[in-house]
Formats: sequence, structure tokens, C-alpha cells
Amino acid sequence: MVGFRKGDIPIVIAGNPYALRLSMGALAEIDHRLVVSGPLELAEKLKNLSANALSADTAFVLLECL
Repeated sequence: MVGFRKGDIPIVIAGNPYALRLSMGALAEIDHRLVVSGPLELAEKLKNLSANALSADTAFVLLECL
């Protein structure tokens, strides 16, 4: 995987490898797009993920930002 750095999380989607990287910019965008203010609200939102459309949208936002 090109550009892989310590702390990256490798993931394969549809046969294509990606490296997920949590940066300060990614965290700020996640907070903004999920309308949460800070890590405690974000953690609570992630704890409540389930198999529904709203949770799927949340997961999609996370993947896009990371």
C-alpha cells in the first residue's frame, strides 16, 4: 500500500486497498458533518450505531473523512 504510515489502518473495499488515517482535519470534519461537538458526543453516537439507514450514513461519513 503506497503512502502507508504508522497509525494508518488498512482496509480493502471492493478489492481496492485504502489506508484510513485519523488526522485533526478529519476529526474536525467528522464533528462538523455528524453535528457533534467533541469526542464525548462522537463516542456516544458511535456506541449507538445499529443496522439502519441513519447508522449507514454515519459510517459512510466516517469512511469519507478518514
